Amino acid sequence: NTEHSVAYMLKNSDLFDALPKIYYDSAFLDRLHCYIPGWEVSKLRSEMFTNGYGFIVDYLSEILKTFRKDDFSLLMKEYVELDSSLTTRDRDGILKTFSGLVKIIYPDKNFSVEDALELIDFAIESRKRVKDQLVKIDETFEHVKFIYKNKKTNQLKTIETLENIKYNIVSEEDSEPAKAQPAEVPDVSQAKAPLKPGQVIIHENQEGISFKKLFADYLKGAKNITLTDPYIRYPHQMKLLMEFCTMLTEIKEIDEEINLKVITWNEPDEKLQDSIEALEEISVSVFDLGIKLEYEMNPNIHDRWILADNGWKIVLGRGLDIFNKTESRFNIAEVFQEKRQCRACEITYVRVK
Repeated sequence: NTEHSVAYMLKNSDLFDALPKIYYDSAFLDRLHCYIPGWEVSKLRSEMFTNGYGFIVDYLSEILKTFRKDDFSLLMKEYVELDSSLTTRDRDGILKTFSGLVKIIYPDKNFSVEDALELIDFAIESRKRVKDQLVKIDETFEHVKFIYKNKKTNQLKTIETLENIKYNIVSEEDSEPAKAQPAEVPDVSQAKAPLKPGQVIIHENQEGISFKKLFADYLKGAKNITLTDPYIRYPHQMKLLMEFCTMLTEIKEIDEEINLKVITWNEPDEKLQDSIEALEEISVSVFDLGIKLEYEMNPNIHDRWILADNGWKIVLGRGLDIFNKTESRFNIAEVFQEKRQCRACEITYVRVK
């Protein structure tokens, strides 16, 4: 619980400014292993609680207490090698956070390489959030490189916090990021340089993303667009399709028309009919905006992409459904995409002609 917005704290103070002054000491804060970004965590809602059986608190606490004597941190060294610039406390924080996460999520140590890397990324980001603030608070703290080498692929990966990505804050040590670092989403809607093929990696819970930023320039000038996505079926996905159409109206002249073909699918019988009726409604709604929408129900599609007759193909890792559900009925994120938190996915831009 912070007293100011994240953007305000990053510019004017630091992420620890809500702490009581007695704790506001760099030597003490350096001993914190992990800073969990509360602004990314969903608020508890009634639907999150189970109606079935669960562990009572006393029993669960005894399990966790028993786990304290175990150390799973050495498992991390099987997968990655941390950068040599990291201090002992940086390493301890990362290793112990990783160890704790394994105990809670994979107590039997049965997890995949992808699972391990997910926990490692989280542990490093959590420690980096602490270290970034220490550098601001106390000039005796030096920048270090939150980079690791994947022992399976020998690739380097630089870890950045989501708030730094969102507000375009580049750490001094990351001024030349490793090649494997996920890219920040470019505002392609205002891009001046010639468009190039490439890839954007969107982080879990990342904000500042919109269809306009992702697609506008790559679709500008297209008269015929095909959107293939087998999962345009639920109400929120239909709403995203309407938002996609709205974005198309913003990148064309008022007297121009765009032919949009949507290829999707739903389960047979009543559900399929529901999708057809919803798509019919949307096609009527957007017609006066200059979007001539037609659809095709195809049970054989699996991949998700956008193909435009201006020479670009956009491969969609999650289709249009890239946003997390908003937490309340009256939330500005409902009408402002850039305030929504995203789901992790990749978007690839390919020149096809």
